[in-house]
Order: sequence, then C-alpha cells, then structure tokens
Amino acid sequence: MSYKSISCGLLHSVAIRDDDTLIQWGSDKYNQSQNIPPPGTKVKAIACGGHHSVAIKEDDTLIQWGDISAEQNKNFPAEGTKVKAISCGAYHCTAIKDDGTLIQWGNDQADQTQHIPAPGTKVKAIACGNLHCVAITNDDTLIQWGDTDNDERLGFPAQLEPIVDTSEPPKSPKRSRLMSKLEGGRKRKTYRKKKLISKKKRQTHKK
Repeated sequence: MSYKSISCGLLHSVAIRDDDTLIQWGSDKYNQSQNIPPPGTKVKAIACGGHHSVAIKEDDTLIQWGDISAEQNKNFPAEGTKVKAISCGAYHCTAIKDDGTLIQWGNDQADQTQHIPAPGTKVKAIACGNLHCVAITNDDTLIQWGDTDNDERLGFPAQLEPIVDTSEPPKSPKRSRLMSKLEGGRKRKTYRKKKLISKKKRQTHKK
C-alpha cells in the first residue's frame, strides 16, 4: 500500500492511502478514534489537532472525529460548507473556504480567536500552532491571531503593528490540560532534584 498524505496529533497519526481512504493509528486514550469515518470514506486532505482530526472529503466538505471533551467541535461549520485547506491547533481548527475566506471553530478558552481577521479577509495558506494561527493573505503578507501569552508573536515580521501593548504587565500564561500536566511534571522533577541536593549537603556536613 502506498500513501500520499500524513498528519500527526499529540499521540495519534492519520494518513491518506493512494486510493484516498483513511488509516489511523496510535493512542486512543483520549478518544482519538471516536466517530472516525467508516472504512472506505475518501478524503483529499487531513489535519490533526491534539486529540482530534479533521479531513476534507471529495466533495470539499468537512468531517471531524476524535476527542470533543474540550469543545473541539464547537461551532463546527454548517453542513455543506466547502473548503480547500485546513489546519488544526491543540483544541481548535481553521479552514480556508472555497471563496478564499477563513472559518474557525473549536475551543476559545485560551483566546484562540483573539484578533482573528475581519470577515471577508482572503488568504491562500494557513497554519495553526497550539493556541494561535498564522495565514498568508492574497497579497503575500502575513497575519497572525490567537493567544499571545506565551510569546507566540515574539519576533513577528515588522509589516504590522504589534497586537500586544508591551507597556502593560504580561498576562499569566494560559495552560491547556496537557501543558499543565507537563509543567506539573517539571516542577515535581525540580522539587525532587532540590530535595536530593539538600539531602546530599546535609550528609556532607555531617561528615
């Protein structure tokens, strides 16, 4: 079997075979295969979020499956909406409609739609990060929107004014469930390391 497209989530992967059907593998701990399209479903593009996936079908409409516990499917495009490109963040997705305009759906609890382009903005390429998105407009310039609390816009090309007032105190970073879990793990490791160093110092002092 040959393949022509792939995409990966945090713990799962999806590929398009040469006959345009889907295959998925990896973890299903977070319902990554929940409501997966039936065998034989043909698609032309795929994109994976954290624990969910989206595909463009042969008729240019969308299908989504996987985890929805964090509202990944909130405001999913109306049935029949035709798109030509898709990208997914951890809990949200963005697509380019057939008229070149943007549509976004999913979780917005971490400001994923903050400063989203005005309705009617035409773009020709999109890419989503964990909590933010970037697009190339029809005049080949860049636009970015979404969360900025973790320096996602740091060093952005100077063609546009910064969307964050640097005179204001920085906001405290927002944490996804996975980010919080990883951060908690790092803190525990640091604590254990400090505790071990302290113990060694006491032992050395006793000697």
